[in-house]
Amino acid sequence: MSNFDSSTPGGRDLNADLAVLQRKSGCGKLLMEALFPGSRYPEEPPLLRIVRPRMAWYTGALRPGPQPDITCVAVP
Repeated sequence: MSNFDSSTPGGRDLNADLAVLQRKSGCGKLLMEALFPGSRYPEEPPLLRIVRPRMAWYTGALRPGPQPDITCVAVP
């Protein structure tokens, strides 16, 4: 994912973060994986996982599985 809508504050922030990622790691894009819950879709939403860049945990406690409340930073 890249080239977010720059007319919104969130899009501008994401584009700025991706520019920093480009300078540090040489890749300014996010590679994401979407896992759909089979027959339970669309009642249950898909799971989105960031594949690249690899993330570093900032909570001090690593837990398996998706944790939407964890703050992550990119590891170049």
